[in-house]
Formats: sequence, C-alpha cells, structure tokens
Amino acid sequence: MFEKLKQELAPESPGLRKLCPMCWKVKANGLQSVVDNYEVLQNLWEDSNSATKDTDMRARIKGVDAQMQY
Repeated sequence: MFEKLKQELAPESPGLRKLCPMCWKVKANGLQSVVDNYEVLQNLWEDSNSATKDTDMRARIKGVDAQMQY
C-alpha cells in the first residue's frame, strides 16, 4: 500500500529505511526517509484507518498520526 501511494504522490523520494538503535548515521538516514516520505505516510495512515475494521489498529493509526502532527 505504501509503495503504491509513493509512486502516485512522490515517485522521486527514496523509500523508508530501518532505524538502527546503535548507529547514529543509520538512524539519521532512517529518520530522513520518514521526512522525505511524510506526505505519503499521511495518506497511508488515512487510507489504512478507513480500510480496517479493527478498533485497536484504528486507535494505533490515529495515535501515530497524532504524534506526527507535532
């Protein structure tokens, strides 16, 4: 779902990278990939929230979305 939205909204942005708890260089690259894909991620959360019926998952999606608003 992320890849489909990324191709539609931001095909030039890199994909997401894993965060490494030990290496700051890798962590910085991972966080930058979130920033680079922020619009795509917002759309993903919106689409996922409306697509799922699981109330626990919907609450998690809303929580992540709320945290990313700051």
